[in-house]
Amino acid sequence: RDSALRQYLNSDAAAGAWWNPQHNYDRPPDQLATKAGFLSGFDEDFLSLIKPTKVVTALNTVSDGGSTDNPDITYDKFFLPSLEEMHCAPQISGEGEVWDYWKRASQSKTPLAQYGTYPQMRTFALENKSSAQIVRLRSAYRGNACNAWCVYASGIVNSSGAIYANRFAPACVIIGQK
Repeated sequence: RDSALRQYLNSDAAAGAWWNPQHNYDRPPDQLATKAGFLSGFDEDFLSLIKPTKVVTALNTVSDGGSTDNPDITYDKFFLPSLEEMHCAPQISGEGEVWDYWKRASQSKTPLAQYGTYPQMRTFALENKSSAQIVRLRSAYRGNACNAWCVYASGIVNSSGAIYANRFAPACVIIGQK
């Protein structure tokens, strides 16, 4: 609920204006001064079809007291997929249902194991379709207070420092035509 990335994805504000500190130790992301909010580049007709979606995020167990009883619940237009939604074994269940796309892409009837390498799960850059990218997921790494799960360019499902400006592949729910 407090991430700068979440603020960026759900804002149409100009560069320098889409982020607000969420606690005393929060610091502005280095992209704040140069990037407008993610929503600023979309046509209003498209944005009017996007439904705010309930997003459940399990908390880490170190600083946020994460348990099955107290996930973060937000309502967002754009959000990152969780391990569970991408058909990967979660550290704790409850962050959403498996998306059909990722179940098909995984080529597996069961969720993919953490720390395994799955080339079929890689994400490629829009500007270079032959260059796989590390992609950050919504799921927090529950064993410390500074990592989030990612799918690396190799396809390995692992965690990475949440402080890094890794790529992401956001999702949204389109409600249909008006």
